[in-house]
This record gives sequence, structure tokens and C-alpha cells, in this order.
Amino acid sequence: MYKKITGISPACTQTDSSVFIKNNGELNFPDVNFYYSDSFLSGAIHTFTLKKDTPATLFLKSATFIKQLGGTGSFFYVYPACSLKAFQNTDGYIEFKDLNGNSEKNNEINFFQKLLYAMGPFNSTFPEPYYYLDSAHYTTGIFYKIQSEYYNLKNRRLLFSDSFTVRSPVSMHFKGLTKRIISDVSLQDSILLVLKFKNVLIKNKVYQNELYKILSTINNTTIFSSEYFALVCNTLLNLFENKNPYKVSIYSEEEYYASIDVVRKYFKNMAKDFLLSDRYRRGTKNIDLSENNFDSLLREVVNLHFKNDLLQTHHKIKKEQIVYNENDLIGLKGERTTVENLITKHKGKLILLDLWASWCIPCRENLPFSKKLEEAYKGKKIDFIYISLDQDAMRWKVASISEALNIQNSFSFLNKKQTNFIRNYEIPEIPRYMLFDKNGKILAADAPAPGSNELTKLIDENLKN
Repeated sequence: MYKKITGISPACTQTDSSVFIKNNGELNFPDVNFYYSDSFLSGAIHTFTLKKDTPATLFLKSATFIKQLGGTGSFFYVYPACSLKAFQNTDGYIEFKDLNGNSEKNNEINFFQKLLYAMGPFNSTFPEPYYYLDSAHYTTGIFYKIQSEYYNLKNRRLLFSDSFTVRSPVSMHFKGLTKRIISDVSLQDSILLVLKFKNVLIKNKVYQNELYKILSTINNTTIFSSEYFALVCNTLLNLFENKNPYKVSIYSEEEYYASIDVVRKYFKNMAKDFLLSDRYRRGTKNIDLSENNFDSLLREVVNLHFKNDLLQTHHKIKKEQIVYNENDLIGLKGERTTVENLITKHKGKLILLDLWASWCIPCRENLPFSKKLEEAYKGKKIDFIYISLDQDAMRWKVASISEALNIQNSFSFLNKKQTNFIRNYEIPEIPRYMLFDKNGKILAADAPAPGSNELTKLIDENLKN
């Protein structure tokens, strides 16, 4: 069942459950920006700003990490269906506190924050004192010395985890999870180190040997624990394919099948299931693979989670292949309509159309002014309609909920690439505001921004008519 947080009225609940975070001004920062994925695997990335006395609502499919933007190192492991309070601890960094007073949850939410504060950030290129080492000084001796230091760092992190969980109890599940994530991060450190020393390792004929060591560890992993494991799998696959290690997209059918063959050749168990699912998801973004041997691929994947991931990707692609009319819209409640029908429906009133998207910062900054304007004209003959140009429906829905947009009047284009409404009105960029009269005729194709005196004056003049 989907869950709503008391006191908050989300426009829709499209993911498993909510996380509610409040800030009563106990942070010394005016605004704190975070990002998160709504699931470990194929979830959309979202951002939110924690402002004083303004709560944030997140929607998660599974437990995930919330990370602070700006390289600060703030790093929280958050479960669905919880209510949190943000505050600044005595050391000056941010923590979250469970509003239900669950001390075990408090320990789990803040564990990684405390680990990174005590032992330094994850994914540093080199440990001290090698930060300023350049390639001219690389040798296999230095490589193995740094590798040993990474191994010792992993052990220190594991000891920290053991010590922390003795002093601050956590669930058995979380205790196991911390160890797996620490090990995954160590693997990522190892593969980054191999990449940095690639030329000298090839020269000394040990490059492949180091890759196979990492591969062996990955193939013996039976639990998918974190995004770090996914990153190592993808990086290693790219290296075995002799590609850019950070490549993420697949642009041709030939490239897709070549990648799948490499997965089958080198990877086993959890890593193989993940990569088969991941390659299919990446491939279908740019090429039509929806029917190409999908059934055989589905049978090959053993893990039920990745089978489900494959099915979801397949169904999403099939749905996206449906051809919609040029101006078709979908509402937050799932209802279908068109721009023309909306304008007809609201005849007899002025209509202020707000064209926006979740990724558009100026759009998001102006939405509070649109809502204030909507509240100021409540009961008057004017309706406010919000239409998103988001490509990703999940990002649109989550952003709409976060901004508390009116569920009745929030829509998104179904066929964004072929929308003649955008072409006809020459809308090269957003935000864009359009004002229609009571007969549905355009009054201002490029109206002033909400919050401006010009827009208020324009609305007032036409309400009299």
C-alpha cells in the first residue's frame, strides 16, 4: 500500500512510500541541497532543497542514499516510510533524527555520515601521501603499496563499523549491509587504482591479472548491496570491452549484442544478472531492442529482482512505442486529455498556463510565486494550469508533489518530441507563462513571470471584462 505522511497531501503516490524531512531552523545553513535516487538500480535521480520551516517529501521504492550537493561528504542511508528532522550536531555537520524516536533507525541513518567524518570520504583517488603523484613517478612498487593501503583502509572501516554497532545498536540486516558497502567501495578504489596505473601495469604484464582479481571477487558476490557494486561491474565490463571505463550509453544493436557476449564470457552469478538487465535497459534508450530475444534473456537471468527489472524496462519501452496525438496530456491522477480540451473545459475563466520541468531551476524557483498567485485569486474567475515538459514521468510526478502543485491542474505532455503546441507558439525555453481569456483566446503568448506587478495588472484588467 502507498503511504501518506500526516499533515502532507501529496498530489499522487506513485512509489512505495514517503520520507518526510523537516527543518525547524536548527541548521546554520539557509538552504541545503541534496540529491537521491528513488531506488538503487534504475530509479530516477531527484534533487531537493531543505529550507527553514519548509518540509521536504521524498518518494522511495527502496532504501537509498541521500547525498548533499557540493562535495561536502554528507551521506545518509534512508529507509522508505520514515519521518526525519534535520539538525546540526556539535561537530558542525548535518544529521537526521527519526521523529518517532527510534534510536536504532537514528544509528542507521547517520552511520555513513559518521564513518566518512571519522575516516575520510569514499572514492578518493589516492590515499595520503599520494595525492600529488603524477604518472611520471608511477611504478608497480608504488601501485602495490597504495593497493595495500587501500586494503588497510577497508579493514579500518570495517573495524569502525564493528565498534560503532557495539556502542550504537543497529539491525542485523544493516550491520551486514555496511560491511558489503565498505567492501564494494574498496573494490571501486581498486579498479580506479588499476586505471590510474594502467600503462605501467601493461608494461609489466600484470594489468590483466589485476582485472581478473577484481572480477573473481565480483563473481563470488551473491548479494547486490549498493550502487558501488553496480559501478564496479559496469566499469569492469567496459574495460573488458576495451571501451571508455565510464561509458554508459549503447548506440547500436551491434554494440549491444557485443556487450552481452562479453557479459556472458566473463561474469557470473549476481554480477551477470545485474549486467544483463542493465545492458538491456541502457540499450533500449537508443535502439529498438524490445522484441529481440527478450524471452531468452529473461530466462537467462536467475535473480528475481533483476527479472522484474527486465520486465519493467520491457513494459516501459512497449508503452513508449504507443503513438500519442500531438497535444495529448496526462494528469497526475492518470487521466488523459489534450491542451485544447483543457482550454475548452476552463472556458468562462482566464487561464494562466505555466510551462515548466523538474530539471529547470528557474521554473522551480518561480513555482512558489505561481502558487501564491493562485491562492491570491482563489474564488475568482481564473484557473492556473501547470504543464511539464519532463521526459521522465517519475521526475515530473515527484517534483509536482514536492512543489505541492494542484492535483487537478497538473499535467505532462505524452509526446514531448512531437508536440505542435510547443512549435506553434515558438517556445524555445522555459519557464514560459501564457494567459488565455475567458473564451479560450490567447491574451499573452509570453506573459510576465508570476510575482511581477505586470502579470497581476494584466490579470486584474482582464478579470473585469
